[in-house]
Amino acid sequence: MREFEYTAIDNEVLKRGIRPYEQDIINFPLLEELYDVKCGSDRLIPYEPLEVFGTVGGLENWPFPKYLHGTSEAFLAHIDEGDLVISKIVDVGSLVSEAVKDSVLINMESLPDVADFDAFMVVMGSFGILYGEVGDYYNYSETALDDTPLGLTCCNFKGQLIIGNIISNWYGCGSSHVVWSEIGSINCTPSADNIAGYMDVSEVGEVYKVMRIGDQILVYGSTGIVSLLPLQEPEPTFGMQEIASFGLANREAIAGDFSQHLFLGANGIFYIVGVDKEVHRLEYKSIAETLSIPDTKIEYDPIKQEFFISDGERCFLYTAFGMCEVYQLTAAVIPIDGVAYGIFDELNPWFSLTTDRIDFFQRGMKTLMLVESDVDGCIVDVEIRSGGSEWELYKSVVANEFNTATIMVTAQEFKVTLRKYSFDGVYPSYIKIRYKATDLRNIRGQYE
Repeated sequence: MREFEYTAIDNEVLKRGIRPYEQDIINFPLLEELYDVKCGSDRLIPYEPLEVFGTVGGLENWPFPKYLHGTSEAFLAHIDEGDLVISKIVDVGSLVSEAVKDSVLINMESLPDVADFDAFMVVMGSFGILYGEVGDYYNYSETALDDTPLGLTCCNFKGQLIIGNIISNWYGCGSSHVVWSEIGSINCTPSADNIAGYMDVSEVGEVYKVMRIGDQILVYGSTGIVSLLPLQEPEPTFGMQEIASFGLANREAIAGDFSQHLFLGANGIFYIVGVDKEVHRLEYKSIAETLSIPDTKIEYDPIKQEFFISDGERCFLYTAFGMCEVYQLTAAVIPIDGVAYGIFDELNPWFSLTTDRIDFFQRGMKTLMLVESDVDGCIVDVEIRSGGSEWELYKSVVANEFNTATIMVTAQEFKVTLRKYSFDGVYPSYIKIRYKATDLRNIRGQYE
């Protein structure tokens, strides 16, 4: 029998990481699983672990803790003996408590948001409002202020405080309203000059998140997304434009900066949106299905511009080039002096990748002979299936000094896994599979 070489799993395939599509497509040139090596511009590269932030605990109070960042000051919302503590971050692992709320519910709705005005900071949520000049003593109120309502989400938009999902008594506003302040103030009282005001955005359902992107505010809700654009004529206010007819999976299933937001939709699909307001569908529904959607939160690493997606049990990393899974179950990413620190739990670190199912473009029986890669000292696992049966692990073989593993198994379909108990120095760029066509009914076509 003639021996053939399958070379479709090359660097262009591997560097794109886990396949984005839910369908189990045979011979699809992407990976089913990828662990502790991430997608780079030119090739797969080893995962760069987050440094340990400090001694605030692990993930026993998921989805806490939450990093609340500004340009000149940052805070950490964390749980201490059942109480919500808002602490100012002084240095790596060094915190100063600024506010304490007794006996809060440990859920997504209790996580606060921050509005950063450079010299002035506002932290707001169901716990109350923390506000003040940077570097000074911060004021804390468990209730709304006279001129500022309480909401579950907030941000700064060019000097105006934007608040969403109002939970205090404010001009009849509720969970489907957005309120904005005067410029350069947190006074949100509507006035004759119309600079401060409020808007019903019931198109989005319950408001989950308000975030600035470019020169506008995106309002993410339970059933939709709208954009608020500043208008000057005929009078200062905000105009509204619908962006999407679906909402977020939950209020923390989103992260990003002024140029991009990555989020998980309520439909179980990942999206990314940029300053052009175009919502780009990334897919990865099969990944979302492995997560507990109500517990899923997304954290952004502004240093590497990467996103951590975790429910406290598994964690995926999305770069601009693709998706992989990592061993650090990340609740918060805290950049300090150019280094990304994290608060996380850890699984066992190791490297593995698994191909999608392969039948070498013919449905007859084939004999897989040999697997070759450029990963030194790896273990090669081969799973097989024939006639629609269940997948079974046939054999695990340690590759020799030439990075080849002899398998010798006959089946219709195959999946190949490379794995190693360390990801240091692992830069996979190809997998070659040699096989023979055992079913000779199409041999004439094969030789031609």
